[in-house]
Amino acid sequence: MTTITKPEGPEGGGVGPSKSFSFDHSYWSFDKNDAHYAGQQRLYEDLGVELLNHAFDGYNTCIVACK
Repeated sequence: MTTITKPEGPEGGGVGPSKSFSFDHSYWSFDKNDAHYAGQQRLYEDLGVELLNHAFDGYNTCIVACK
């Protein structure tokens, strides 16, 4: 589960209610110094290898990435 909160400040307009989203996988890639940081290599190992194998076997595959 990933939870986001509207930021404070002039553009954010003050703290708003939090919203939570559930995904099969959710990775943190904002701060490389964070213990939960997931770089491209980890994503490839966790998701890419299997999806590529399925694609090579003729199945449609998809990864959604949001920024």
